Amino acid sequence: MQVMLKKLLESVNTIIPGNISFGEFRLQPFNTIILTDLLISDPNPVITEDFVPQDTVIAAKTVILHFSIRSLLSEIPILHRGIVEDGQINLVFEDEGINITRIFPKPYPEDKPLLSFSNIETDNFRVRMFKIGKAENIDLSAMLHACN
Repeated sequence: MQVMLKKLLESVNTIIPGNISFGEFRLQPFNTIILTDLLISDPNPVITEDFVPQDTVIAAKTVILHFSIRSLLSEIPILHRGIVEDGQINLVFEDEGINITRIFPKPYPEDKPLLSFSNIETDNFRVRMFKIGKAENIDLSAMLHACN
């Protein structure tokens, strides 16, 4: 199982420009995946004289994903419930956009996402936002719209 996951992770890391790693992966029979020490990092964070680069984009001590086998086999896999514990996301508003859009570009049509979540819960989760360079003022409405 670990060898298969390592190959999957290597494959994902070649598709996206970010790096994804985790400490442990557990599959509980029939409907739950548990990841520990999840880290999604930016291999090319913006560096300026007055800004400390933020290479950590998303980090979480524990991520629990609940699904059904049927939903995973559908055209758009659905995770019914996600729980993120002790996590953080660092959003950097750069000259060209937001760091997370560089890490996870949208290679699919707007009406057909690669994955769907119906419910995500957080426990002890922090959001940090930074504006650097000539970035526009931070407008959360576009980001919130993308989450719908």
